[in-house]
Formats: sequence, structure tokens, C-alpha cells
Amino acid sequence: MHICHSFQNCMQSICIKLLLLGFLISVSLSIPMSTYGAGDVVAQTSQPSQEVIQIEVNGTISKQLTYDKVMYLVGNFTQVKLSGSSAISRNNIALIDLETQSLLPWNPLFNGKIHDIEVYNQYLFLAGEFAEINGEAHPYFVVVDRNTNAVLEPSIEVNAPVYAVERYNNALFVGGAFTSFAGAERSYIASFNLDTSALNAWSPSLNGPVRSIVIQDNLLYVGGEFTEIDGRRQSYLAAFFLPSGEPSAWAPTVSNPVSGMIYRDDSLVVTMQDSEAQEYSEAVIPIADITQTPVQTSPVITLAVSPTAVPEVQGLMVDTSELGFAIPTLSDLLTFAIRIFFVIAGLAALFYMLIGAFAWVTSGGDKDAVTAAREKIQSAIIGLIMMVVVLAIVWTLEQVVFKRRICLGVSCPLTLPSLIEPI
Repeated sequence: MHICHSFQNCMQSICIKLLLLGFLISVSLSIPMSTYGAGDVVAQTSQPSQEVIQIEVNGTISKQLTYDKVMYLVGNFTQVKLSGSSAISRNNIALIDLETQSLLPWNPLFNGKIHDIEVYNQYLFLAGEFAEINGEAHPYFVVVDRNTNAVLEPSIEVNAPVYAVERYNNALFVGGAFTSFAGAERSYIASFNLDTSALNAWSPSLNGPVRSIVIQDNLLYVGGEFTEIDGRRQSYLAAFFLPSGEPSAWAPTVSNPVSGMIYRDDSLVVTMQDSEAQEYSEAVIPIADITQTPVQTSPVITLAVSPTAVPEVQGLMVDTSELGFAIPTLSDLLTFAIRIFFVIAGLAALFYMLIGAFAWVTSGGDKDAVTAAREKIQSAIIGLIMMVVVLAIVWTLEQVVFKRRICLGVSCPLTLPSLIEPI
């Protein structure tokens, strides 16, 4: 034990220790703390000051977006906590004022996860697995006025969850598990004009859901569960030229479906999911060597951009917006034929049942006439039951067994095998 030999020595020792302690405290306060949200690190790159906000949520954050001094957080959570303050209730979306470093009061009730968010002028575009907002039906995709916080009506109709949204000039690209968007048939990806709210003619045919979208250097990168695009082999990753929408010949080797992507240093950092083992892995995919030659022609997207940005396209190009309708593919025709067959068969069974019922009513008690009418009705009922069984089996194969990778034309467009693969 050290004992000071004089009062002066003790005072000097105490002063030196206090000075060192003050220096250490000042250094520690100058180091910004990281921002966390249930294991997710939220990057702080757009704040007007040098201070860092400590953010905690009781779930996961899918996307963070900073716009006009407001940070938007979306994901799957019910509480948000800022910089040591008490937890505040928020349902899958939270708005943070970066100037006051406080939560904004808007607190809509989304009943499901929000996967992505995008901003254009005064509007917010929210996509996810939700079906209702504040108890009202708004499935999977909504547009919100930032000035009034009102959900715009009528809602854009989508028949399945939307996982990704990304803006390019005045066009918004959306990807998900849907096969119908805004009243038109779209295979897991679609685009619409933000100024006119009109759906763009661009409509590549994918055979599986789109999970992630990244736009970089006039290229649209798409990742998901698909293995074909427009009938050609393209597994899990693809790139399209903008603004034309033409698919590139880029075909990287990816072992599992892509669940997420970010752009970093001329590469895509891709997150993959093993559906059987439920494990995630990452891969870095170089993108600097993408050639400027499309693999085929497809409908042009109408965008307000410079004509010089359009890549050179060889061969015939048809603008379906001028044509007035989309040109059906062989897969579209066969899918239509399969579905119309079941419709006609169902109508025939119902009509045959109606004839049997009419014959029974007009039989006048004649035993042979009643027997014949009964047989007609039984045949019609058995036929309907068999059609329902067939449809249930086909739907199970498409949705559960093949997980939309192979479609037979009932719940998703028919998938045709390719005999010749493009080079």
C-alpha cells in the first residue's frame, strides 16, 4: 500500500490522476457509437451533424432510407428505442427527424413486414407482406403522401407480396412473388411511370419470385428464385440495360436463390439462402465486365432520359405501347389454352347438371326418366369433383413441390423447357 510522505505530494498525485481521468473521458466521448437494430447495423451517412443516433428495435430492419432530413426505417418490429430513451411503439415503420434526433409522431399500423421503401417527390412507396394498414385492406404495396401521411386511393392491385422497389429517373421497378400487378399480368417484376402512374410495357417473363433489385450505372440487377427469363436459362441473378430494359448476356454462377444484394466496389455482394438447410451465405460477384450487347429484344420502357443512354440494339424492336397490346409468347398461348380448357369443362359440367335437373322436374314421375335425369346429375357432379382434384394436384405441384420453378399453366404461366441454350 502506497502512502504519501507529505500533504504536498498527495495533492500533486491526486491532481495528476484527475487530469488523466478527464483526458480519457474527453477522448471516449469523441468516439461515435455504432447504431444497431436487433443485430442489423444501420449506416449513418446522411446526417447533418457529426453525432450518431443509437437506434434499437425489437425485431429486424429491412431497409434504411434518408431523405429530406428524415430517416425512414422499415422492417419487422413493434418498438423503437433512440439513444437510451424509453421504447416507443412503432409497427414495422419509423420516421426519425435527424435535426431533433427524435421519432416523428406518424405511427401507422402495418399488419405485416415491410421489405422495402422508396421516395419520389412527396410520395413514399412501401412494399412488403402486409395486407392491411390501420385495419383497411391495402395488400403488399401502397403509396403514401409524405405531406399528409395519407394512403393514396385507389390502391395498386397486387396478388402476392412485393419484396423490392427501386427507382430509376421517373420509373419505379418492383419485384416480388406476384403474377399480376396493377391489373396486368406480370411475372414477378414490373415497372410503372411515376409521373403518369401508367404501367410500363416492359414485361420480362421470369419463372420465380424476385427478392432484390439494385440499380447501378444504368444497369438493373435482379436477384431471386428464378431459373429462367423469357424461356432462356438464367439462374438467380440477371442484369437489364436501362432505359431500354433489354436483358444483358451476363450470367454469373450462383449456387442458391438470392435473397439480398448490395453494390460495393464494382461488385455485387449477394446473400444466398439454402432453402433446405435454411442457411445464409454471401458471395462477391464482379460486375465491371458486363458487355453492352443485349441477348434479345423486348418492349421498350418509356422514360424521361437522354436518348444517348439507350444501348445499341441489333435487329427488330417492337414498342408495344404504340402497338396497343403485348405480343403473346408460346408460353402465354399454351397457358391460355390450358386455362380456357378448364373453364369450358367446368361450364359444360354445370350445363349438363342443369339439363339433368330440368329432365327430373319434367319427368312427370316416370321411373325411367327420373333414372336418366339422376345419372346426368351424378355424371356432372363426378366430373366437377375430378376437375377440382386435378386442379388441386396441379396447384400443389406448382406451388409446394416445384415452388414455381416449374409451372403447368394453372397458378402460374406455363414453363417450357429449352432444347437450345443461347450462347
